[in-house]
Amino acid sequence: MQPNDPRLSVLLDKINRMEQEELEYKEWMTKGKTEEDSKNYQEAITMYEKAKLLKSTSEVVSKIESIRALLDQANAENTKATIYQQYLDAGIANVNSKEYELAINNFRNALNAKPNDATALTKIAEAESLLEKLREQSKQKAESDLAFNKMVAEADELFNNNNYQKAAEAYRNILAIKPEHAYSKRQLTEAERLNKQESIALANQQYQK
Repeated sequence: MQPNDPRLSVLLDKINRMEQEELEYKEWMTKGKTEEDSKNYQEAITMYEKAKLLKSTSEVVSKIESIRALLDQANAENTKATIYQQYLDAGIANVNSKEYELAINNFRNALNAKPNDATALTKIAEAESLLEKLREQSKQKAESDLAFNKMVAEADELFNNNNYQKAAEAYRNILAIKPEHAYSKRQLTEAERLNKQESIALANQQYQK
């Protein structure tokens, strides 16, 4: 009914993200249950932690707490140094895969096994810094996308008001930012065609006059 209303796309994107998060949450919970049944407790915690990042439900929190208890029991005979190294290695792997929140959790677990450890403290600080940079980049991208969508909406408004010359200029400005934007390419072609058609009609009108 109103295809050019930019709010609708934002809301649809939000719904799609929510549905995707729900699907991913269930997938991580299923993987966690599989690892738990196989008594791979550390892997199970990792799976449940990923689910928790999406939805911090009482179910997943309870799972993590209960498995941590099982993990502590299973590792009762291991030394704290071994536990520390396991968490540290897991955190380093998380950083390499850009899973910074999981990395921070694992480094903090390492710190719990070895309080005041300089390496763990440094790793936590590094992961927190990387996470902050990632969030800032996401924020900037969201702002950039919002500004871009506003440009498209303004160009569409010019087009819908039959101001084809200015609409064509607006679409060219958009394509200067995103040359691969297929919608603006189509709109530019149509705006140029209609503008040319109007120019011919005007010239003919002047001729007849």
